[in-house]
Amino acid sequence: VLSLLTVLFSATALSLAYVGTLDCHYVSFTSTHEEYEVKAGIWSYLNYTYENGDSVISESCQTYPTDVDIDATWKAARAFSVLAVIFGSILFLFSLVVVYQTVTERRFSTGGCDTISLFLTGIFQGLCLLFLGGNGCKNVQTGQIPDLFRDSCVISTGAKCSMASAMFWSLASLMNMQLDIERQRARVIPLTADITSPLIFSK
Repeated sequence: VLSLLTVLFSATALSLAYVGTLDCHYVSFTSTHEEYEVKAGIWSYLNYTYENGDSVISESCQTYPTDVDIDATWKAARAFSVLAVIFGSILFLFSLVVVYQTVTERRFSTGGCDTISLFLTGIFQGLCLLFLGGNGCKNVQTGQIPDLFRDSCVISTGAKCSMASAMFWSLASLMNMQLDIERQRARVIPLTADITSPLIFSK
């Protein structure tokens, strides 16, 4: 059961990590008149296509132009998002191996490395929120937000998915730690004889 929970939590965390990383709805900016809204992500922003300069006919995620000022905090958030996805993908595949071990009763010890890695992945995912403290909440599209949108940066779908992903990675780590504890107990060989009973020698 614990191995299945680890897989379930890992799959959920990885899915949320992909949404939080690749989605361009990480944060949103609302105008002072609450008539317009701009959304941006760690790697892309939401671009609108207008018809006759007024009506929106389509919207899509676009990569940032080269003139956007990506500061150190924003770059750190990008680096942690990559680490979270790479580590998460590997750990999810490993959790499937753990389930196979449980079914076939073939077990090998990882020394708790997988549990630590799951916890670290949760930290990496949580550190993606550094995006909120950098130019990601100050610059969008062309790198300059009009006064109409200034000081209006709030978390959106992507940031919420990122926080939820960090939580599920932590839960997967706890489940895996409990699984390791049970494995350690299973390795203890029970005494089959009462050491207090007298020894009987045959002639």
